[in-house]
Amino acid sequence: MALLSTGGITMKTENYSFQSTDGVEIQVNKWLPEKEPKAVLHLVHGSVEHVERYRRFAEFLTKGGIGVYASDIRGHGKTAGAVENQSYFSDEKNGWDLAISDLKKITSDIQNDYPGKPVFIFGHSMGSFLVRDYISKFGSELKGAILSGTGGGRVMLQHVAKVLSKLFMIFKGRKSNSPFLHKLLYGTLNDDIENAETDLDFLSSVKEEVKKYIDDPYCGHTITPEYLHEMVRGILRISKEKVPLETPDELPIHIFSGELDPVSGKDGKEVKRVAESYRSANQKDVTLKRYPGGRHEMLNESNREEVFADVLAWIKERI
Repeated sequence: MALLSTGGITMKTENYSFQSTDGVEIQVNKWLPEKEPKAVLHLVHGSVEHVERYRRFAEFLTKGGIGVYASDIRGHGKTAGAVENQSYFSDEKNGWDLAISDLKKITSDIQNDYPGKPVFIFGHSMGSFLVRDYISKFGSELKGAILSGTGGGRVMLQHVAKVLSKLFMIFKGRKSNSPFLHKLLYGTLNDDIENAETDLDFLSSVKEEVKKYIDDPYCGHTITPEYLHEMVRGILRISKEKVPLETPDELPIHIFSGELDPVSGKDGKEVKRVAESYRSANQKDVTLKRYPGGRHEMLNESNREEVFADVLAWIKERI
């Protein structure tokens, strides 16, 4: 265990791992306030990145008395380890479902470590897709869910991507890196960013944050066919009406995105559709906030302190 002092508040950092059902060793970070947390947030990161990028956000939450548990999802960061294991879920045929079961194990760990404490879940981008699937199955165990940078996407393109990724797995191998499939998934995200200086300017309007991502050895790895196939399979699943209907009515859901986030769709069409799908399924507490000028990673935007505070306030209102 390590102690990190932030503005007079000491944050405890711990790490542990567990072996998933297919033998993958899942690496987990714990960021905890010095005193007993008021609640615990289970944080699920996005695609081709890792949990250490959320340390600043976790420090803010611990100052507010909220503990944070976050794993490097299978195929990411320290869980993947070697470069050849990045952007690859599993040798099994159900990598998305295995990722969901990993999240269930971490939630159970939180409940065992802090019995009776409220548990929230937070997912960004791909993590938000995992969370949407997760809460349709296990939402009754949670106090609330927060979705960052979520959307729906073009269903026809997703079906095409599913077929192409299957063909690539057959002819190129499940674990082969595919620049073509990588571009198919991410290639258009920068299209509406004016005066873009890099292919990743859609992430944030803050140049330093984009550079951090580009320079990070655990970010931006070219995806494998298996990774795309499993992700698209998961996205197509959560796009069905039954997923919001299977989510507990009493589970509060907060959704936020930048107004210029390409994942949220033109004029926020896709993220608005997600919010409406939950409201139409009789969800009693669904909030949506879009930040002017913000791009995909609101936690790394110029107004990130405002976003941090909004998330913390939302959690505290529902403890």
